[in-house]
Amino acid sequence: MTGTLPKMVVEIDVGPSDDAEYLARLTYRLRDELLNLDVDDVQIAANDEVPENAKAIGLVAAGGLVVRFIGHEVLESIIDRVRSWLARQHCRSIKLTLDGDTLELTGVSSAEQNRLVDLWVTRHAGAG
Repeated sequence: MTGTLPKMVVEIDVGPSDDAEYLARLTYRLRDELLNLDVDDVQIAANDEVPENAKAIGLVAAGGLVVRFIGHEVLESIIDRVRSWLARQHCRSIKLTLDGDTLELTGVSSAEQNRLVDLWVTRHAGAG
């Protein structure tokens, strides 16, 4: 069933650091938080599930998650959780990609970022 659900790719960007272990720890922490939401599944991304410019190590994409979910409310809860998590971490940004449309979130909330998030969510209101 998960093959038919919307699939959002989440990429964590820690900046120029190439500490794969640190990035892996952050990825698993975010995965644990997202699993507490009403999502269908959250998996570590494989290389073929992340955009070409993402960092990758072996068969697993460093800092990448694939989130499967149903519903507009769940999409909003995912974004809220990611923004809250990002504000508590030492990451530069997180990219969310859904249906080829990417939204980049930074740890600093601003009126402009809030407006962009609202527009992005509205475009994907029918997801699931």
